[in-house]
Amino acid sequence: MLFIGNSYTFYNNLGDLVAGIAAGLRGGPAIVPALAVRGGMPLGWHLANGPAMSMLAERQWDYVVVQDHSLLGGLVIDGEPRMAPPRLFHESARVMVRRVRERMATPLFFMTWARRDRRDEEAVLTKAYLDIGRELGVRVAPVGTAWSAAGKANVQADLYAQDGAHPSPAGSYLAACVIYASLTGRNPTGAPAIIEGSPYSRVEGAVDRRQRVRLVDLTSEVAARLQETAWRTVSASSGRPEGRPLQSQGGS
Repeated sequence: MLFIGNSYTFYNNLGDLVAGIAAGLRGGPAIVPALAVRGGMPLGWHLANGPAMSMLAERQWDYVVVQDHSLLGGLVIDGEPRMAPPRLFHESARVMVRRVRERMATPLFFMTWARRDRRDEEAVLTKAYLDIGRELGVRVAPVGTAWSAAGKANVQADLYAQDGAHPSPAGSYLAACVIYASLTGRNPTGAPAIIEGSPYSRVEGAVDRRQRVRLVDLTSEVAARLQETAWRTVSASSGRPEGRPLQSQGGS
């Protein structure tokens, strides 16, 4: 699986978290992730810059997870960052999906969440992802919807990092559970609460495979609540699947 996005993807190495969830559940697929990411960059940037297009062309991928900027590219008005019109995201998404399909891979949209002090923008993000998902026939992993659901269910975990925008380890774990469930059609209940992997190095601009650290260390109770929230959200999601869910490849 190739993950294309920015810091919302490389915080806590979302790719390794999805792989760790898959490895911890019996009968599921073996997931081997790679990241094509750059902090603060919108989807359109990846079409013209960085490693995403070269990585997409270099090998055969089964799935490509696509994440846009948390403000859909963003605008700055009077010194304040604002949500950009969804049109900009949709234009880039159409090109990206076409290129992914040309490589015989299946795209998956990673719906992001609203920032802590801008929760009213969640509806804009949700509609933007679901609209383009329906137009292109691409499954949407409803991560932002799951974040809202976790808040309403009073899950005892802060999903945000200190800046109120990026994910905490618990937030990345919830995102990973949603993506896993969206990809496989399988319930993430029973996945490990502690997952090890390699951290992303901002200095090197890549995952540092020389290191192995605890990416997530949750209590079993918190992990179970996040798994339940993810599964309930994916089961109720209106995002339509493209093709069949990822099947078992003999992994454990």
